[in-house]
This record gives sequence, C-alpha cells and structure tokens, in this order.
Amino acid sequence: MALKSLMETPYANDAFRLALEFSQRCPEKFDPADFMPTWEGLKPGRITHRSIFKWAEADGRSNCTVLHFDALPETVSFVDQRSTRLVRYDAEWLTRETEGFYRSISEEIIRQEIRHSSPGALTPHKVNQVVDEVKSATVVDSHGLSLPLWLKKDEGLPEASDLIVCRNGILHPHSGTLYPPSDNLLTLNALPYDYDPTAPQPERWTRFVDEAFGGDEETTREFKKMMGYFLTLDTSLQKIFAIIGPKRSGKSTIGRVLR
Repeated sequence: MALKSLMETPYANDAFRLALEFSQRCPEKFDPADFMPTWEGLKPGRITHRSIFKWAEADGRSNCTVLHFDALPETVSFVDQRSTRLVRYDAEWLTRETEGFYRSISEEIIRQEIRHSSPGALTPHKVNQVVDEVKSATVVDSHGLSLPLWLKKDEGLPEASDLIVCRNGILHPHSGTLYPPSDNLLTLNALPYDYDPTAPQPERWTRFVDEAFGGDEETTREFKKMMGYFLTLDTSLQKIFAIIGPKRSGKSTIGRVLR
C-alpha cells in the first residue's frame, strides 16, 4: 500500500519494481498471474509513502533529505544523486562527511550539483526554485541552540554536548558507551581515530607526568583535571590554566600532547 501511494509521484517506476521484488521474496506464496490484478486493485489507504520514511528512519537509514512528493522533478533528481546528508542550519549549508561530522558547503557548490544532476539544461529561475525547495526540506531551527545537537534524539541517548565522535562510533565518555554513527548528530568535530576500550595504559606518559611534577600527587591530580576538562565543550568554570616551570621541564611536551 505504501509503494502504491507513490504511483502519482516521480518514484512510480521504482515503486512498482520494489513491490514486485518484495512479493517475490516469498516464492511459495508468489504467483505472477495474481500480482498484477492485486497491484492494480490496491486503493489509497492510511498507509502511504510517509510510512516508508518512518520505517527507513527506524532502521537507521536517515541519510536522506525527505521531500514532499509535489517537489520539482529536478529537486528529486538532485536529492537522489546526492550521497551525503544536507542540512540548512543558521542560514548555512552543512553536509555530512563519512568521518561522522558536518562541514560547511557553499551555495555555489549546491547550485553546481543541482545543474549536474539534471539531464537537461536548467534556467537560473529553475535552479532558484530547486534551491528554495531543498532549503525548505533541510532547514533546522537554530533559535537558541548551539552545536553539537541532535537533529532527532532517540529516547535514552545522552545530550549531544556530552558526546565525542570517533571514527568507529559516538563515545559517551562518562559511561564508556560507544553508540553507532548517526546522521542525526549535528556536529562540526570528529576524531580521526577509533575509540579502543582495550588500549594499554600509557605507561610512558604516566612516567613523564611523575617526572615533570616530581611525584607531587596534588599537582598531578589537578593536572589530570585540566586535561579532562579540555576534552569537553564545557567552559562554565571560566578558568585560564598556566603551566609554569623552567626550560626543558616538559611544558612544550604537555602542550603538544594536549593539542
């Protein structure tokens, strides 16, 4: 029923093909002679194309721009050919990279992609129409919000500001939980390496810290707090940290490791 609801849209051919493929997955019940009359006899009902997007999103397939089905064919073609998610946030275009973060992309690039996605030449007016439709479909309300944020937050997930995007997932450092990558986490930052809970202890670094602070436990504890604080987005403490010591005492090494 959901696929049949697409017959009056640019996806009509795909809808029929998918319905046929889906029916053939159950060979003991599939009869080619019955398929066409059944397909032709389906009438619009409460299950529509919106159900497809609902099921896709529930299955984690949210790396697409959802359009109204009265969208211009050129808009549909552009969205179909685009391989990464596009978001309009705070009057700026953002596109999701495979590494798990979003980066800024200029409107000139968007217009170029739209022109290249169309089989025929587009007038400037038509390009403007497509841009306006895509803006409407991708815009995120940014009033009073700051990044990172969840475009859609499932129940039980931590706040976006408490998470660190790694190459192999999204880490909640307070609990050690590694969540799967998600297009719904709108962030401009990600680490270029995996989170590994079984990584060995950094023995050489621990020995260096002991040497740098002369075994002073209180100073070492405060130093660890400082390093941990810099791993977060929190600036509520409003502190300026100063590491003071003579030349060749480890200040530059600490700075490089921290960076």
